[in-house]
Amino acid sequence: MNYYNWRTELELKANWVEDTGKHLIIVGGKAGARICYEIATNQLDRNNHFKPYYSKVSFLEWFFDPRENESYLNGTIDENVELLKKSDYFVATGNNAMRKAHIEKLILLTGKPPINIIHRKATVAPSAKIGYGNLILANSVIHTDAVVGNGCIINTAAIVEHDNVIGNYSQISPGATLCGYVQIGENCFIGANSTVIPNIKIVKNTTVGAGAVVTREITEEDFLYAGVPAEKKKKYESKSV
Repeated sequence: MNYYNWRTELELKANWVEDTGKHLIIVGGKAGARICYEIATNQLDRNNHFKPYYSKVSFLEWFFDPRENESYLNGTIDENVELLKKSDYFVATGNNAMRKAHIEKLILLTGKPPINIIHRKATVAPSAKIGYGNLILANSVIHTDAVVGNGCIINTAAIVEHDNVIGNYSQISPGATLCGYVQIGENCFIGANSTVIPNIKIVKNTTVGAGAVVTREITEEDFLYAGVPAEKKKKYESKSV
């Protein structure tokens, strides 16, 4: 996995001016896009004043979807490649497989990865490693020496404890707690308010239900695990990416 120096990125965003000339394109047009827009346009400078890092923020749907709103770009991704090359971009969707497909396509088209969007009230340890294309929301905590791959969502108030490893294109839901030394595979969905106890490995393409407590290693892919303690419930054959 390749990692951005997110600390440098945040330091640059602390030196705001009124008109930066920078353009952010949010690929997607639903709830995730609205969340990303609010984070990108409501950051604080060093004097605790709201100042936008981006002079312009636009939305680009997966396919052409005309709207009476100047913030929406006309045309498909393929028809906006040159603009995407000149701008920062972020893929905003809660669907892990769709997020992976669009990030990989956009990297091929533009020659660069998407930025990270990190809420100003998220806490990320200086020693943590963060990939690209991640959405890290308010009151989430990523602790010492944790590793977050590419294209992940660390949702509101989720806790990623020390020495965790989160695989690419996984989603940690609101209020979930991953205790120390947990390893989450690629394309996993960890449900709201669930808990994974220390030293647990969860194989890729796994779904953990809301409120579940995972007390032992999960080794079979494409299943839902739920309950206290979490047990295998049913197969999700369409989850693989």
